[in-house]
Amino acid sequence: MAIHYSYSSIENTIIVEAQGVLTIEEIESYVNEVIKDKNIQDGFIEVFNLKDVQDFDFTFDCGKKVGTLYSRLLEDKKYRGAIHISPHEIHYGISHIMSAILEDISIVFTIQDKSEIKAALKHF
Repeated sequence: MAIHYSYSSIENTIIVEAQGVLTIEEIESYVNEVIKDKNIQDGFIEVFNLKDVQDFDFTFDCGKKVGTLYSRLLEDKKYRGAIHISPHEIHYGISHIMSAILEDISIVFTIQDKSEIKAALKHF
């Protein structure tokens, strides 16, 4: 799997590391794992690192599925939003597309590197 995550109960954040070619199937698998994970508290914030993603294998219709998946995170885990680490133009563009798709349920902050995470977390 190209998506791995770790959870910090202190900050109630999920740190997501993705790599390779990111697919909708991998995002779906990740969301299902998070929903099942009893250690993850309601109201978590996601920090999604796209630095090692080389490409995205998405179609336009995948946007609808992403919206549905993240709506499930909102309903089941009270998902509060995301910070995307988007160091390259393609990552930055995808992050902004995601924020448009998820605009009703989350705030997506796009930052350049991990040093900006603490500042972005203060917005939640």
